[in-house]
Amino acid sequence: MSLFSIQNLYAGYGGVSVLKDTSMEINTGEIVAMIGANGAGKTTTLMAISGIVSYQSGKIFFNGQDISGLPPHQIVEKGISHVPEGRHIFPRLTVLENLEMGAYLQTRLKQKEETLASIFEIFPLLKTRSGQAGGTLSGGEQQMLAIGRALMSNPKLLLLDEPSLGLAPLMVEKIFEMIQHISLQGTTILLVEQNAHAALGLATRGYVMETGEIVLSGPADTLLNHPAVQRAYLGGEFSEAPL
Repeated sequence: MSLFSIQNLYAGYGGVSVLKDTSMEINTGEIVAMIGANGAGKTTTLMAISGIVSYQSGKIFFNGQDISGLPPHQIVEKGISHVPEGRHIFPRLTVLENLEMGAYLQTRLKQKEETLASIFEIFPLLKTRSGQAGGTLSGGEQQMLAIGRALMSNPKLLLLDEPSLGLAPLMVEKIFEMIQHISLQGTTILLVEQNAHAALGLATRGYVMETGEIVLSGPADTLLNHPAVQRAYLGGEFSEAPL
């Protein structure tokens, strides 16, 4: 069942389109990976979904509703949370205060407490560091915190932008295990990643983006073995039709 779709989206900055006729679909319960070279438009796609980047034309649908043009806080209210590239936690706030910032739209105390308990179950380290300033955490710990903060709004769709960026291999493995766990608990995930092998190894399906366009799509295991995927990271041009 389709949870989310983008239809013929043109979006960018200052009237210049970065995304060109971009379309994609995500079904309920999936992990969908979006991969491609630096500057391909992956982050712009997530920012357009979140209402941070305006778009010239096209539509975005979520949970049966047209959410095109809604401001970011209303998109969060609808059930979409965004973990940005670089984490962007609040370094002077404690771990607990950072997590509480993710629940600013929730009004029921009991629900906040239940959500916080579930996040501490996924990320037990955050519970032990709950009184520690966010800026004193390691990069991997900050990534856990950023994901935990996004989960505090109980999203139906979680947008993850480069969660493995700058992390040691062991921490990357842990983060991807936690993403898998979040998916198994029922959250649909759109994962933007440079690490194609890890992303497609985790995902159900994938999209390859090149210069603002989706140039290849298909089942994750098929894309993982497709020669064009490697070229995406070398900046090559695609001539293949979508799978």
